[in-house]
Amino acid sequence: MKKLFILSLFVWLSDCGAPFSPRSSCYERNKCSTIEGECFLKNDVLFKGVTASPSYSSQDFSILMGTCIGLERKCRDNCQSSTIF
Repeated sequence: MKKLFILSLFVWLSDCGAPFSPRSSCYERNKCSTIEGECFLKNDVLFKGVTASPSYSSQDFSILMGTCIGLERKCRDNCQSSTIF
């Protein structure tokens, strides 16, 4: 009975996102919370380097943002489904 309680406690803690859970370590390792911002900054530097322009049109901006939108959600979904990447 005691082993069942300990096992249940461990499962509950790992499910709720405790700091030592596999899901939380996946979020940290893959930087899920900042992945969209980093993506946009990389795209911005690349765009400005290639075009030598300090600004961009609304169409260019939507393309730059469109490539990064949803990366955080996809990263979190992969961590929740235990997909290794």
